[in-house]
Amino acid sequence: MATPRIRKYKSNDEMERGLDEFITLGYDVKERGEETILLRKHDNGSLLVHIILAVLTFWLIFIPNIIYFFYCRSRADQVLMKLDIPEPQVPFEAPRAQV
Repeated sequence: MATPRIRKYKSNDEMERGLDEFITLGYDVKERGEETILLRKHDNGSLLVHIILAVLTFWLIFIPNIIYFFYCRSRADQVLMKLDIPEPQVPFEAPRAQV
């Protein structure tokens, strides 16, 4: 399985706009959480390769086509979208001396 690329976003609206872009590029939502979304490219392989495999290996009951299909699905591009909200920093207070 391919390692996902990570995209960080500053706000929820920005992440939703990015999600819309990836969906129009052919990605599917695999998992969705409160601060993360895992997308996967919908890839069935090249049509030309499927045709060549079908013509050359028709006597093998299309087993090479099925293997190629699952190979392309397992190696498909993945993107992990993360909401990167900086946590508020607490100011440092030095301990007071007891008198």
